[in-house]
Amino acid sequence: MQAVVRMLMCRRWYLKIRQAVCILQTRYRAYHKGLLVQSQYKQLKDSAIVIQSSYRGYLVRKQALARHAAALVIQTLSKGYLARKQYLQLKKSTLLIQAVYRGQRSRRMAARCHTAATLIQSVFRSHCTRHRYIKMKNSTCVIQCHWRNWKSSGRLRDEYERLQEATVFVQSLIRGNRVRKSFQRQSDAIRTMQAVCRGYIARCTYKKLQNEKNRQNQAAIKIQALCKAYIARMKYLQTYEAAITIQQWYKANRIGHTQYLLYHIMRGAALVIQSYYRSHLIRRQYLIKMGAAMTIQATFRGWRQRVVYGQQRQAILCIQSAVKEWLAMRQEKEANRQIYVAEFSLKIQNNLHLIKIQRVFRNYLIRMVAQERILSVKVIQRWMRCRLDRMKFLKLCLSVRILQKSARKHLEKRHLAANVIQSAARKYLSHVHAKKWVKSVSKVQALWRGYLLRRRTKNKKLTMVRTRIESANRNASENQKLCNRTTSALDYLLKLKNMSDILQALINLEVTTRLSSRCCEHIVENNAVDTLFVLVRSCNRSLPHMELIKYTISILLNLVKYEKTRQSVYESDKMTETLLELMTVYRDKGSDIFIKACMLLTILAQENPRKQEMLSAPKLPEKLRSLHTLLQRKQNVKERQWITKTKMASYNTGVRSLDTLNLTPDWMLQKKKSISEPLHAVTVLMGVLDLTYK
Repeated sequence: MQAVVRMLMCRRWYLKIRQAVCILQTRYRAYHKGLLVQSQYKQLKDSAIVIQSSYRGYLVRKQALARHAAALVIQTLSKGYLARKQYLQLKKSTLLIQAVYRGQRSRRMAARCHTAATLIQSVFRSHCTRHRYIKMKNSTCVIQCHWRNWKSSGRLRDEYERLQEATVFVQSLIRGNRVRKSFQRQSDAIRTMQAVCRGYIARCTYKKLQNEKNRQNQAAIKIQALCKAYIARMKYLQTYEAAITIQQWYKANRIGHTQYLLYHIMRGAALVIQSYYRSHLIRRQYLIKMGAAMTIQATFRGWRQRVVYGQQRQAILCIQSAVKEWLAMRQEKEANRQIYVAEFSLKIQNNLHLIKIQRVFRNYLIRMVAQERILSVKVIQRWMRCRLDRMKFLKLCLSVRILQKSARKHLEKRHLAANVIQSAARKYLSHVHAKKWVKSVSKVQALWRGYLLRRRTKNKKLTMVRTRIESANRNASENQKLCNRTTSALDYLLKLKNMSDILQALINLEVTTRLSSRCCEHIVENNAVDTLFVLVRSCNRSLPHMELIKYTISILLNLVKYEKTRQSVYESDKMTETLLELMTVYRDKGSDIFIKACMLLTILAQENPRKQEMLSAPKLPEKLRSLHTLLQRKQNVKERQWITKTKMASYNTGVRSLDTLNLTPDWMLQKKKSISEPLHAVTVLMGVLDLTYK
């Protein structure tokens, strides 16, 4: 009972101490947590202040940069205005100098031309006058010679008549008449000659006067042209000066408008700078007030923390005094309890010694019995372990025998399989060797037969084909390979914009996709399918664009015939709409484009998921039915015309099945018929899509 009571008292005392310790721990943890929270708050406050200061500095720097940029703009505008003003002044002075110089040069040239014309006219007039004077002088000399001759001849005749008057009086009567007649003839001849000379001189004078008049008219025309040119030049200079004045007025007006705009911009910039400066002052006052408020708040919070700290200190001192009193009481109780425990421990030690002696004796008895039982258990275990080991050994021997049998069987089977494989390999190698031998022999025979056939045949076409093939093989280069042609064509298609280059690239791609599967994969890897559809959508109905569309559709058809590139063509953007638009546009004009578009849709619609997606496209069945109706109507008209012309009773236009169409790549060398009629192509497409006719 005493022990129970003491235990209860100790428990109550322990619970009180534990409660006090818990209270102390909570208070201490709260105080420590408060210090931690206060330090975190200070750190957060310091970091917030740093962030605010950095952000405000960033804003101030940003404003400074904006102001600097605005100042730079203003400076550049002002400098540009001054430079333009200086340039305009320099231009005006330059134009004035140029005008003065050109006017002086034109006046100088006009004076030179005038002096040259005057000199030419004076020289020409002097030449004409001199020529006329020389002619008149020559004619005067001729007349004087004739006159002197006549005068001298008359004087001699008188003297002859006086001297011979006596002797020839009779003859004078006879010859007088003859002389008078001859004189009359001579005088008539002289008069005629004088008239001819005077007429010739008059005509020459008239011609000279007429030429001089023409020259004077030409000189007057030239002078008038110079005057008109001078007047036109003066008018042009006046117009030019007026245009320069108008331009100066317009430029001044424009500069004034720009100055007005610059003034408004500078005024707006000044207002912005003033607003920023005022906001800076207000922000600075706000920061000062905020700093004062923060100082007041910090002072108040410090005072409040000091009051709380004093209260907590008083509480801790009270708690410490109570704890010290409690510890003193506990020490006193502990001393009394130690005395009681010492007395009680002596009694317990005596009892414990007795209990130990009893326990040792009982343990000795139990140990003796246990040793006997352990010996019996060990014997049983040893016998059991021997039995188990023997059973394990027997099982192991049995399993080893089974494994040996299975290993022998496996080795026998392996040996038989190796023999079979070796025999099969020998047969295969002999067969391959025989095939190679037969192939080489047949190749040699074919070469020899071809050589003999080429020697025997004398066909010019075959000779030309053989020479062309040999020249092509000789002139073959790396650029003519299919892979290199595909790469260069893709580069041209993706980079160039010239029509001829794009057409040549499409022709090369059509050849390479028709003859090589690797080129098809290379086109798909370079994402050229979307480029081809974009090229088709960007073309119109002109003949060059029809050629581009034809080769593009042929390339897409070659890609669709190859299974590995079929899905990439189907997954291109707006594929079905583009092909339907091509079928609608080229229904009558481009039958090849129409048929190839139908073939492309037919090949893509062979699989059920694609078929369902194509049937779910808007207006596809209606468009196909309308196209089929129009083509059927056109075919019926052709049939009637054919029946009318040939007087036949019927005309067979049966639709061929899908198995006879060429739906495989051309490099597989399968001879199948192709579609040559638009109605047949639409009918096959509708049959693949399971659409009914109207």
